[in-house]
Amino acid sequence: MAGIYKARAADFRPLLTDETAALQAFADAHGRRWRDELCNVYWYNARIWQGPVPCMGNELHGIRNEFGPSWLYDVCKVKPAPKAAR
Repeated sequence: MAGIYKARAADFRPLLTDETAALQAFADAHGRRWRDELCNVYWYNARIWQGPVPCMGNELHGIRNEFGPSWLYDVCKVKPAPKAAR
């Protein structure tokens, strides 16, 4: 019986600076459930997020196409900034 696939960091290239910045901005804007918001609302519906810098939504869309939801939940280490810092 096949097991459930769990993404490993070694399976993916490192993120570019712009990609990391886009993920961090999204996480900061959406709080602790940011992964669910990104995956289930934006990625599932192929929506482009209009973040503080216009191209950040395109960066997130590219991450979806290359890395996918398994990477987002299993590998991505981005965490939202504490509320006081937002």
